[in-house]
Amino acid sequence: MRSLSSTPLKSRLLTDRGALAIILGHFCRAEAGHSWRAPKRGWIEANEGRWQDAERHYRGAISEWEAAGEGDTISVVPELSNLALLYLNQRRLADAAPLLERAWHLADTAKEATDEQRVTLMTNLGVLYTRQRRWQAAGELLRRSLEIAGAGTGVGADARRRLFETYALVLRQTGQRREAKALWGFRRS
Repeated sequence: MRSLSSTPLKSRLLTDRGALAIILGHFCRAEAGHSWRAPKRGWIEANEGRWQDAERHYRGAISEWEAAGEGDTISVVPELSNLALLYLNQRRLADAAPLLERAWHLADTAKEATDEQRVTLMTNLGVLYTRQRRWQAAGELLRRSLEIAGAGTGVGADARRRLFETYALVLRQTGQRREAKALWGFRRS
């Protein structure tokens, strides 16, 4: 097993498996009264590389939430996020952006959203912005995410690690190598 430090940061963050790991880690759930199979099947199909089938299932689950009048609630965020990450894996950045931004807006305004959900969504949006080479937008968003992660007790180690790695990449790309190195050291402690 390779240690995190032996794999280049950029290659871990910007690979299909890296974004897919975010899908696997955080957004495979469904609420009572809605099809629990669509998100799970979408996840399995995405993991197997069957992108069109996964897209169909995630879109179907989003449609179910919207038909139930819950298209603007935190309930739809997992499906929006997973579909956006599926597009991100396919480098369909223009398709991923509105979904991630919608998911972030819903999580940011919902009382029920946890700090970990917010940090994960902000990190995913930060990954999107780095792929779009929108370094300033990514930096601002990830700084906010660091504040939430620092203040929140419910943010797990994996979410923090992804956040630190993504933000360190942004810092390095914007010429702030010393800050990136300090953040990388902080992440390891």
